[in-house]
Amino acid sequence: MYNVLGNIFELSSKYIPPIQPVGRGAYGIVCCATNSETNEEVAIKKIANAFDNRVDAKRTLREIKLLCHMDHDNVISDPISIDE
Repeated sequence: MYNVLGNIFELSSKYIPPIQPVGRGAYGIVCCATNSETNEEVAIKKIANAFDNRVDAKRTLREIKLLCHMDHDNVISDPISIDE
C-alpha cells in the first residue's frame, strides 16, 4: 500500500517503488510506477467513489470507453486492470 497525496493505492507486487504522484483532477488522482515485468513506467489512475452513484458511474464508464478507442503509443488499449 502506498499513500499518494492522501489517497491509498493498493498495487500488486509487479509495480516497484517509488510510487510518485503525477497529478490530481476533479475525479481522481494519478501516480506513476515502474512495471517490473516490462521495466516500463506506467501511470495509474485511481477514481474515488467511481460507482457510488449513477452520475459518477456513467462518467467513469465514459472515460474507460474513450481510452479503449484511443490509438496512441502512450495510451493502453485495455485500460482496465484489477490487481489483487
